[in-house]
Amino acid sequence: MGFEEIAFFMRKEFELKLFGDGKLTLVQGANRCGMNKYNFISCVFLAGIPIIAYNIGDVDRELAQLNDCE
Repeated sequence: MGFEEIAFFMRKEFELKLFGDGKLTLVQGANRCGMNKYNFISCVFLAGIPIIAYNIGDVDRELAQLNDCE
């Protein structure tokens, strides 16, 4: 493995960590890695990072909003 491959691997891992911490969007992470968003999504999935981070409070708020629209 050459220097460029190691640098890419390290950059990708760093960007995945930032995405997982909610500090980057998918598009930002992809751009910073020099890949398209679909390849970055694959990396996120393979790393076991949730792509959509909803908690129960988020779900409850959205359900309440939907109920208010009826």
